[in-house]
Amino acid sequence: MADPVIGRRVALNDERPPAYPATMEPGDYYGPYWWSGRMMVTFLLPIAHNAEPPEAHYPHSVASPPHVFRECEDGSLEIRESIAAGSPVYWHGYLDEGHVWREV
Repeated sequence: MADPVIGRRVALNDERPPAYPATMEPGDYYGPYWWSGRMMVTFLLPIAHNAEPPEAHYPHSVASPPHVFRECEDGSLEIRESIAAGSPVYWHGYLDEGHVWREV
């Protein structure tokens, strides 16, 4: 299991859907925002710069439902259910309070 990565919550602009900010680093995320009638969060996986397959380097999104987003007192966001990226899965984990990405 990899060490946790600390990301950043990036501010949204007024674009719909939000444009992918060129300044995002692995673990950074933005949202939640409404898109097609659902709440969404978009992020770069914590493995985005040094992982295979190439799809791991691009933005990913999760929606509610089935995911649940919790605003934390420190300004971070917590995402539950677990996030599974890819098929077959190349990253599986959670975004925890404090901007912490935890792989399982």
